[in-house]
Amino acid sequence: MINDSTRPHLPPGSRVIAHRGGAANAPENTLAALREAAQGGVTWVEVDVSLLGDGTAVLFHDDTLDRCTDGSGRLVDCAFADLERLDAGRWFAADFAGERVPTLAQAIAEAEELGLSFNLELKVHKHESEALVRSVVRVFEDSRFPPERIFVSCLDHASIELLHDLHPPVPRGLLFGGLTRCWQRAVERCRATSIIVDHQRVGVAEIADIRAVGCDAYVYTVNEPTRVDALWGAGLTGVITDQPLNFLAR
Repeated sequence: MINDSTRPHLPPGSRVIAHRGGAANAPENTLAALREAAQGGVTWVEVDVSLLGDGTAVLFHDDTLDRCTDGSGRLVDCAFADLERLDAGRWFAADFAGERVPTLAQAIAEAEELGLSFNLELKVHKHESEALVRSVVRVFEDSRFPPERIFVSCLDHASIELLHDLHPPVPRGLLFGGLTRCWQRAVERCRATSIIVDHQRVGVAEIADIRAVGCDAYVYTVNEPTRVDALWGAGLTGVITDQPLNFLAR
């Protein structure tokens, strides 16, 4: 547990976002991860949204089942009925045996119960960008989840541009490894509200530039608070982390 009073406190309003629902403490992208995050005092979670072959949006990072379930094969070859039979928790720990891969709709319903807010990262694995965005938009339209408690991000900026066209109320974030020379044009094209950057490839000047164009600034995936201490003063909005308690302890 972090207990060093010499370390600076987080600025008021800073967001600590649990990566993949809190991947250090529960099987990633599961309802169990959401529950663990909420029990630890987390209010924001990041989860990955992928598309199945039957058009269902589910919480899943990879394009194959092998790493995080007891099944195998490609997501594109699966219907949700196939995933309902799979165990998505035992690989992490025996205590989570029987955990299932949730749909995005199920995750949103769980988040409503828990009082959580979401960063949804769209995972465009092959060429299903438009289908994935449309599936996510249908879930949003069927849900009464407040738009201000969600922002959607993606490395594929064309997907974020399409999301703006189809469902403008939901805030949008652009993911970058490091900021490119044309990042500001991407912000304008996608009407982005957030920029999310690898914490190892961004500095104080870049954070200040992001805030100057009116966007929130986030970094991923950082687990040691001291790695980003200098960025808070430049306007860093929040961190995406596997270890949210390291930050919340401050």
